[in-house]
Amino acid sequence: MNAYFDNAATTAVLPEVLDRMKEYFLSEYGNAGSTHILGMNASESAEEARERISYALSCKSEEVFFTSGGTESDNWAIQSAVETTGKKHIISSVIEHKAILSKLQSMEKQGVTCTLLPVDTNGMVNPDDLRRAIRPDTALVTIMAANNEVGTIQPINRLYSICQEHGVLFHTDAVQAFGKIMITAHSADMISISAHKINGPKGIGALYVRSGVTMAPLLYGGGQEGGMRSGTLPVPLVVGFGYAAGSMMDHSRVDSLTKKLERGILGSIPNASLTAASAFRVPGIANFCFRGIEAHSLVKSLSYRHEICCSAGSACSAKTTKPSYVLRACGLSVADCHSSIRFSLGRFNTEKEIDFLLAILPEMVVSLGKSI
Repeated sequence: MNAYFDNAATTAVLPEVLDRMKEYFLSEYGNAGSTHILGMNASESAEEARERISYALSCKSEEVFFTSGGTESDNWAIQSAVETTGKKHIISSVIEHKAILSKLQSMEKQGVTCTLLPVDTNGMVNPDDLRRAIRPDTALVTIMAANNEVGTIQPINRLYSICQEHGVLFHTDAVQAFGKIMITAHSADMISISAHKINGPKGIGALYVRSGVTMAPLLYGGGQEGGMRSGTLPVPLVVGFGYAAGSMMDHSRVDSLTKKLERGILGSIPNASLTAASAFRVPGIANFCFRGIEAHSLVKSLSYRHEICCSAGSACSAKTTKPSYVLRACGLSVADCHSSIRFSLGRFNTEKEIDFLLAILPEMVVSLGKSI
């Protein structure tokens, strides 16, 4: 059976989204910056997509800026906060996506000081730690809404409230949260989202920026996106993003399937444990430690023998032999990190797929354990 359990890495494009995008590759292919009929049609369609996304975020359409994806949105938020405030201190957490952490490392070379907040065994940031970390020179706090490896949902409303009390900008990487939990303009000053996590196309994302927040352009050129993000607008991708945002599903079914998977694995495989088990987690993400086995071997075995796709860590770091920094921050040993696998479910997963996985996984884990 072919089963895809790596939706946290990327999702399949909805057929209706792809059908809508085709039109803008083949017939309505105008440049949205052109003033002829094809250009005007493209511009109008892009603005309709922006409206759909702003509706999903409960914000104004002019507060949504298109980017190439979550990584660019994250980088832009950080870079702009430092440039516009003139302050050189940023607060984040130890379990942020590499798009955040790598950017912070580069900012430190420019004289910026970064404070990374710890997390507990559930991957949760303590709001009191944030309160204590804020300084007069803090330009930005950036904390992800939901973690991509273990699924933990952060208390971003409380964190945002603390930032507002101190007059500090708050950004959240909501790439894994958007479409799964309530993320709105009331959640942060800036919000990063991406289309390919919600059954839209790869290569397109957005940054919500609250009205009144001053932004510095990340890219210079023709002045697109109100002069804030130059570059020819990829209209087919923008249209696809808009349709995907307008077609986001109720994740109660995914949540039910995830809970069934969790119960099945924990009930049938000795020494299996669920990371961040007592935390509030987004529907669809479950990270298990199978002590005594090598995770990459299990991932390959599931893929090549049964065409089941899952991951050992996030897609951005799965090819490294280093233990997951997220799992280490949650208190797992190096050995347990190397024994951990993430199953992430989406709208196309079925109960039949869960049943099949639960039927073959226990024996495979036992077999791999004996071979080590």
